[in-house]
Amino acid sequence: MGDCYCDLVSPRCSSAPGSLQELEEDFFTLIAEGEVCNVKQFLKKHRKSNGALDFNPNCVNFENQNAMSLAIDQGNIEMIKYLSHIMDISKRTILLNAVYKGDVDLVRSLCEGLNADAGPVEGEKVTEDSSLGEPEFSSDITPLILAAIEGHFEIIGYLIERGHYIDEPHRPDCMCDQVCMPLYRYSDSLDLATATLHLYAAISNPVYFIYVTCDPIHYAFKIHHRLVTLAKLEKPFRCFYEKLARRVSKFAACLVSECLTTNEVELVLQSSPITPKKVLDKICHGDYPRLLMALDYNQHEFLSQPKVQLVMQEKFYGSFKDWKYFSNLSKCFYPLLRLFTIPSAYFNFLFYPSSKSSKFYAS
Repeated sequence: MGDCYCDLVSPRCSSAPGSLQELEEDFFTLIAEGEVCNVKQFLKKHRKSNGALDFNPNCVNFENQNAMSLAIDQGNIEMIKYLSHIMDISKRTILLNAVYKGDVDLVRSLCEGLNADAGPVEGEKVTEDSSLGEPEFSSDITPLILAAIEGHFEIIGYLIERGHYIDEPHRPDCMCDQVCMPLYRYSDSLDLATATLHLYAAISNPVYFIYVTCDPIHYAFKIHHRLVTLAKLEKPFRCFYEKLARRVSKFAACLVSECLTTNEVELVLQSSPITPKKVLDKICHGDYPRLLMALDYNQHEFLSQPKVQLVMQEKFYGSFKDWKYFSNLSKCFYPLLRLFTIPSAYFNFLFYPSSKSSKFYAS
């Protein structure tokens, strides 16, 4: 029994990063100091006759960080440029780590200095690279998708200005022969499900889609509908899609809550700069087409927003605003009372259409 126990606990291999050699520790110290000239002299001193170094420049410390990740944390663009030539790290991976950090100045410097986003902007995917201490990025992650997932507002705007874009995904139930069916047949199911989750996590972030649409409320309704559908189809990722759907639904309600007056709320419910009322009327008729659209998309949080409820209440009462102050008994007998006033109202409308009594009956 004791032998079995010893055999179980005896160390055979370890996944923990190994300790740094003396030269590697000196290399990390110079990187932390941030002086490129000192790093150049150090590498020149410890370079062999065949061009190889006496140590591994791609080594990682106990925190699983390498020299490049330290330079990125410091935002040292000159050091990053120099290390990109001596370390086995792609420019795209460096850019992704800068995007993940959220430093817009560093991202701008990398794009303009290293030309790290050259080539096919959003069609080019990055390969997995665990040489940096940051979280690994799967092959479907692009700079704009990562910035949208993390919600880095300024970086999203900068990348879009440089021509980055995210292709709008097909509907969750789409089975087209051009795109969807080949993906389902030849792609790994886990990779496809993860890529879809990343894509919708990016495009459903309000920080992203306010850049790509002038009607964020309508966009939020549509994305929420797709996320709810995906939550039903992708059951292993159901909780993630439901969380994204709640965020989008909350955004639409919070947006209308920013209205300061009843007129502003009515403008939101009637039209928007990109979707005029005549266009909305083609989708759903009525005085408040966006309200009917919210009903179609089951936007409960938007419909229950207090300011929307107030506008609906005033629309229901019209000019007869005293109705809400009546007791329940009065509300029951009031319609019967109005039945007896129908003849009087008829003659008032017929002979005195502009009188106060006629206006009262019209209410």
